[in-house]
Formats: sequence, C-alpha cells, structure tokens
Amino acid sequence: MYSLRRQTRIAVRKIWNIRQCGSLHLDVALANSHDTALPLKALACETFVLYGRSDGTLTMQTNAFIAACQAAGFNPRVGQVVPNDLSRLNLIASGLGVSVFAASLQRMNIDGVTFRRIKGASQLKTPLNLASRRGDTSAVVRQGR
Repeated sequence: MYSLRRQTRIAVRKIWNIRQCGSLHLDVALANSHDTALPLKALACETFVLYGRSDGTLTMQTNAFIAACQAAGFNPRVGQVVPNDLSRLNLIASGLGVSVFAASLQRMNIDGVTFRRIKGASQLKTPLNLASRRGDTSAVVRQGR
C-alpha cells in the first residue's frame, strides 16, 4: 500500500476523529430495541456491508471497524464491499446487511434504515487527515493546523 507519509514533500496531519454509528434495516430486531445504543458485540451475527474500493482494498474506516469487532470478540461476516455510502445505505434499506457510518449521516432520513449509537466502541473513530505539500502556507492548510 502506498503511504503518503513516505513522501518527504507531503505532510499529513490529523484534524480530528470522526465518530461512527451503526446503521440497520428496520426489520433487524436490534433496530427496534428501546435502547438507543447497542454494544458492538450485539451485531456479531449480522451480515455487514463494508466500505472499500473496487479493487478490494479496504479503507481506514473499514480497517478500524474490523479491529473494533475483533476487540469485541468476533470477526464480522462480510456480505458486500461497496465503494460509496449511498450504495451501502441502499443495500441496508433492502435488508442485505448492516453497516457502520460516520455519525453525521444519522441526519439522513432513509426509508427502512435506522441508525444506532454503538456503546463502548471508543476505537470506532476514523481520523480525518489533511494532506498537503510540506511547507504549504495557504490559508486552507494554516486553518487545518
């Protein structure tokens, strides 16, 4: 895998961590539970729709999710790997699996999909990084510091 950090002309800085939440089809029993937050382990028997590239490469978000599942004591059962959030949401709305998204997507109102906070999953955070040319003095780069 190519690493931006190996390039001496490129600087990578973490800006913040993006909190994740679970996304479930409304027919999944856990989606209708009265407890708004679910332990990650409660999803162990579900089939997951993961985010990845068309060549099969998984993203930092997906790798963090798999690590969190393993820390919770299970390996996720993967049904589909798709390249964008809309595809994942459509597959979930169709009942083909569950997934984990940036918590900011909870604001979306999609028929057949509900979002739940995940309890005790502090490792379910994805870093948002800013990559720039080393020494770049533009206003955008200065704001990201």
